Amino acid sequence: MKRILVAKLRPLGDSVLAGTCLEAIRQAFPKAWITALVQPPAQELFRSSGWVNEILTYHRGSIDRQNFLRRAWKNYRLVSVMKKRRFDLAIDLSAAHRSARLISRA
Repeated sequence: MKRILVAKLRPLGDSVLAGTCLEAIRQAFPKAWITALVQPPAQELFRSSGWVNEILTYHRGSIDRQNFLRRAWKNYRLVSVMKKRRFDLAIDLSAAHRSARLISRA
Protein backbone atom coordinates (compact mmCIF):
# COMPACT_ATOMS: atom_id res chain seq x y z
CA MET A 1 0.00 0.00 0.00
CA LYS A 2 1.36 3.37 -0.99
CA ARG A 3 -1.49 5.76 -0.19
CA ILE A 4 -4.04 5.29 2.60
CA LEU A 5 -7.04 7.47 3.46
CA VAL A 6 -8.36 7.31 7.02
CA ALA A 7 -11.69 9.07 7.64
CA LYS A 8 -12.72 10.09 11.15
CA LEU A 9 -15.64 12.52 10.93
CA ARG A 10 -16.62 12.45 14.58
CA PRO A 11 -16.00 14.74 17.57
CA LEU A 12 -12.56 15.32 19.05
CA GLY A 13 -12.90 12.67 21.79
CA ASP A 14 -13.52 9.97 19.20
CA SER A 15 -10.48 11.19 17.27
CA VAL A 16 -8.31 10.74 20.36
CA LEU A 17 -9.51 7.15 20.63
CA ALA A 18 -8.68 6.58 16.96
CA GLY A 19 -5.01 7.15 17.77
CA THR A 20 -4.36 3.49 18.53
CA CYS A 21 -5.83 2.50 15.16
CA LEU A 22 -3.64 5.02 13.38
CA GLU A 23 -0.56 3.76 15.21
CA ALA A 24 -1.42 0.20 14.13
CA ILE A 25 -1.91 1.32 10.52
CA ARG A 26 1.45 3.11 10.63
CA GLN A 27 3.15 -0.03 12.00
CA ALA A 28 1.51 -2.25 9.36
CA PHE A 29 2.37 0.14 6.52
CA PRO A 30 5.48 2.06 7.62
CA LYS A 31 6.26 3.47 4.16
CA ALA A 32 2.68 4.43 3.25
CA TRP A 33 1.54 8.01 2.82
CA ILE A 34 -1.40 8.31 5.24
CA THR A 35 -4.00 11.03 4.76
CA ALA A 36 -6.64 11.75 7.42
CA LEU A 37 -10.06 13.19 6.65
CA VAL A 38 -11.21 14.85 9.89
CA GLN A 39 -13.38 17.63 11.28
CA PRO A 40 -12.03 20.65 13.14
CA PRO A 41 -10.60 20.81 15.78
CA ALA A 42 -9.29 17.24 15.36
CA GLN A 43 -6.89 18.36 12.62
CA GLU A 44 -4.67 19.95 15.28
CA LEU A 45 -4.48 16.66 17.19
CA PHE A 46 -3.60 14.73 14.04
CA ARG A 47 -1.08 17.35 12.93
CA SER A 48 0.82 17.31 16.23
CA SER A 49 0.64 13.53 16.75
CA GLY A 50 2.67 12.44 13.74
CA TRP A 51 0.12 9.71 12.99
CA VAL A 52 -0.50 10.96 9.46
CA ASN A 53 1.39 12.66 6.65
CA GLU A 54 -1.46 14.83 5.42
CA ILE A 55 -4.76 16.18 6.74
CA LEU A 56 -7.91 17.02 4.81
CA THR A 57 -10.42 18.97 6.87
CA TYR A 58 -14.17 18.54 6.45
CA HIS A 59 -16.04 21.54 7.90
CA ARG A 60 -19.34 19.77 8.51
CA GLY A 61 -20.98 22.60 10.43
CA SER A 62 -20.36 25.20 7.77
CA ILE A 63 -21.36 22.82 4.97
CA ASP A 64 -24.61 21.79 6.67
CA ARG A 65 -25.71 25.44 6.92
CA GLN A 66 -25.52 25.85 3.13
CA ASN A 67 -28.29 25.27 0.63
CA PHE A 68 -28.41 21.96 -1.25
CA LEU A 69 -26.50 23.13 -4.33
CA ARG A 70 -23.68 24.69 -2.32
CA ARG A 71 -23.39 21.56 -0.13
CA ALA A 72 -23.26 19.37 -3.22
CA TRP A 73 -20.59 21.62 -4.79
CA LYS A 74 -18.40 21.60 -1.67
CA ASN A 75 -18.68 17.82 -1.33
CA TYR A 76 -17.87 17.45 -5.03
CA ARG A 77 -14.73 19.56 -4.60
CA LEU A 78 -13.60 17.49 -1.62
CA VAL A 79 -14.17 14.23 -3.51
CA SER A 80 -12.22 15.66 -6.47
CA VAL A 81 -9.28 16.45 -4.19
CA MET A 82 -9.37 12.93 -2.79
CA LYS A 83 -9.62 11.33 -6.26
CA LYS A 84 -6.47 13.14 -7.39
CA ARG A 85 -4.54 11.42 -4.59
CA ARG A 86 -5.47 7.96 -5.92
CA PHE A 87 -5.71 6.11 -2.61
CA ASP A 88 -4.94 2.39 -2.55
CA LEU A 89 -6.93 1.86 0.66
CA ALA A 90 -9.64 3.82 2.46
CA ILE A 91 -10.53 3.15 6.09
CA ASP A 92 -13.65 4.66 7.65
CA LEU A 93 -13.25 4.90 11.42
CA SER A 94 -16.43 6.96 11.75
CA ALA A 95 -18.97 4.28 10.79
CA ALA A 96 -21.21 7.07 9.51
CA HIS A 97 -23.17 7.41 6.29
CA ARG A 98 -21.59 10.77 5.47
CA SER A 99 -18.00 9.56 5.65
CA ALA A 100 -18.89 6.33 3.83
CA ARG A 101 -20.42 8.32 0.96
CA LEU A 102 -17.42 10.61 0.71
CA ILE A 103 -14.73 7.97 0.72
CA SER A 104 -16.61 5.57 -1.53
CA ARG A 105 -16.52 8.24 -4.24
CA ALA A 106 -12.80 8.83 -3.80
